Amino acid sequence: MASMQLENQMSAKEQLTANLNNQTETQIHSERYINYSKSEIGPDPPTIDAGEEVTFNGFVSKGAVVYAPHSPNKGIPGLSPAWVLAWDTTGYTVFPPIPNKVYVTCGPNYIIERMTDDEILKKLNESISPDDSHTDPITKATINANLTHSFHRGINSLKANFGQS
Repeated sequence: MASMQLENQMSAKEQLTANLNNQTETQIHSERYINYSKSEIGPDPPTIDAGEEVTFNGFVSKGAVVYAPHSPNKGIPGLSPAWVLAWDTTGYTVFPPIPNKVYVTCGPNYIIERMTDDEILKKLNESISPDDSHTDPITKATINANLTHSFHRGINSLKANFGQS
């Protein structure tokens, strides 16, 4: 009973603040937003202008977003980059707490588009780290993410960088 009360108290305090940094030369937008925490509602992730960073409050505690440029690459169709950012902060709402975790990947849009919500969730569930990064050799897209938790304040902070060299 005591662990259930602690779980309820902790989940009521949990918040997520995301700093999303677009280090590319083009605007990127959310192509798909996946809410694995069906009981929570969050606003859609924002569009991020080239070279800009946005701070976004209100992500659900377990979810994912797929980002891609508004305009496809003028070169070979389907070779525009796309990025997947998935996070799970539910570990701090259970007793004993377990660390946050993230999963990231990037690559050609045609490959990322084929990833199902269940595939992304499986990769997220397999992750064991609050840090992840990936570089795609084809599109030269890069992504890295870090998810930290302030136990005293009950705030989770997600920092992600979307890039392309």
